[in-house]
Amino acid sequence: MKVGLDGTLCEFTRGLGVYVSELLPPLDKLNGKENIEITVFVFDSPKVKELERQFSLKFVKVPKVPTPIWEHFLFPIYAKRHKCNIVWHPYNVIGMFSCIFGLKVLVTIHDIMFMEFAYGNSVKLKLGNFYRKISSFFWRFSDATISVSDKTKNDLKLHYKIDSSFIPNSGGRLVNYNKEISLLSSYGVDDCSYILHVGGVGPNKNTIRVLKAFINCESDKKLVVLGGTKQQFLDYISKENSKLIPFLSNVVFPGFVDEETLANFYNYCEFVIFPSLQEGFGLPIVEARSLKKALITSDREPMSSLAGNASILVDPESDSDLKKAIDKLILNPLEQGVIDRSYEDYLDNFSEPSIRKKIKNVLLEVGK
Repeated sequence: MKVGLDGTLCEFTRGLGVYVSELLPPLDKLNGKENIEITVFVFDSPKVKELERQFSLKFVKVPKVPTPIWEHFLFPIYAKRHKCNIVWHPYNVIGMFSCIFGLKVLVTIHDIMFMEFAYGNSVKLKLGNFYRKISSFFWRFSDATISVSDKTKNDLKLHYKIDSSFIPNSGGRLVNYNKEISLLSSYGVDDCSYILHVGGVGPNKNTIRVLKAFINCESDKKLVVLGGTKQQFLDYISKENSKLIPFLSNVVFPGFVDEETLANFYNYCEFVIFPSLQEGFGLPIVEARSLKKALITSDREPMSSLAGNASILVDPESDSDLKKAIDKLILNPLEQGVIDRSYEDYLDNFSEPSIRKKIKNVLLEVGK
């Protein structure tokens, strides 16, 4: 069987870009085995040469075009031209031409948050939600569906009557980087006395509540906030709760960082805070777990299932819950070691060999 994967977001280091990038190592090991041949279609960028050096997969460079045109039309055309009989759409959307051409279709669904507009108030987000909602019509034509969390798996069954295979991100790519504290000095972080929050300027990331809780803890530690530029965060905070602005002296906003720097922010932090209100997956959870970091996260799905016993679960809408959890890990550093005791459980479900096996089973089933 010849599988064509839409790898056009490989150049991005967060979100869907991370998802498709983490598919490459298991696919590389499956390539050429059990009659599986993989072709990855990527936009022409400097990262392509790096990918070609790293993997034995076949990479095909394609022109950059608007996302709907690529997903619905050009990707299926390129896949058919390269004699792929299976197309893998990994970004929630199945191409119209994939169905018209009679190709076997595999799709990854990350979430169905587009059904709710509570966390998408900008015009861009509303248009994106509308596009995904319209595109979800084609999900029914998939030969197999992958969901990245149990929550998404259950939502697909409940709302669309679609069965799916749960195959998550591994988060394991960050393990490969060496520890190098000097990478963090330019951001005003030159020791390990800081807490890491992977947030954002969307309300679902809960960054405003994290800042309030951290400030109320009155700790001399620093809080490093990733997920946007400093100016984006300051504009967002000014709009949502301007009273916080004078109390941000111990808060560091590094902006967007490369993967090596990201890995080191994880490696040297005391613990990670990720109390999102809503997620399709929750990548920072598995990233923290893969690097054996203690974690504060939400007591709702999918965060609670991903975190398991290796975390403190809080009500993400409770200021007092979040403050108590932060105080607990600051005042009792031994609590931070709880992650080590459940690390083997994490490896069982989120390691690259485990994910590779699950992907192989899905591909073989689709290719029958």
